[in-house]
Amino acid sequence: MAGWVVVGLDNGGTTNNATVLDEAGSFLVEEMLESPSHVTNGPDKAIEALAQALDNVLQFTGVERARVRAVGLDTPGPVSADGVISSKGATNFSAPEWHSFDVRGALEARIGIPVVYNNDANAAALYAHHAYFAAEVAMTRSSVSAIVGTGLGGGVVEAGRVVRGAAGMAGELGHVWIPMDGLLADGQPMPRCNCGLAGDAESVMRPSLGPAAPAAAGPNS
Repeated sequence: MAGWVVVGLDNGGTTNNATVLDEAGSFLVEEMLESPSHVTNGPDKAIEALAQALDNVLQFTGVERARVRAVGLDTPGPVSADGVISSKGATNFSAPEWHSFDVRGALEARIGIPVVYNNDANAAALYAHHAYFAAEVAMTRSSVSAIVGTGLGGGVVEAGRVVRGAAGMAGELGHVWIPMDGLLADGQPMPRCNCGLAGDAESVMRPSLGPAAPAAAGPNS
């Protein structure tokens, strides 16, 4: 049997993306390999979609399942370091059944392979840090990344490692509360985020995620 591999699964609001890395750290997939994520259909459908994404990428690369040592999963936050979604929901997980849902544990139980979790912004920040800095200095440098997608995320890397914080949500730039005094017009509703907060950076940047009027984004664009 050839050497071991790890599989990466990126979960998004509409699609999952998958890749495979061999034990030398080389990617076996050079393009986007996307499939529907079904997160709006609830946890059961979404976990099944992630399991299907795993099967799809293994079939695409011709890698036997027995060679998979672990699966790396990322989702939008705010989510704990262990992969438990915030009790108030998250960017793509606003339905009540997602609140406090252990997405990492559920996927691990479904596929029977160890699953390692990072939120998507932390995963992107970690990759950017190591891609930007040469290998010999990446573990001695620090960086902060702002990740703009469906929402606004961020990641803090110190000495080559993600800073998770006490609750695993350090670096969640999009969910930092912004004092709105003087920023809203008379009668303009408070921007609200799918995470449950009102007036955080993400709700101001992307008012389409909540009932806020577009003008709310002006002073902070």
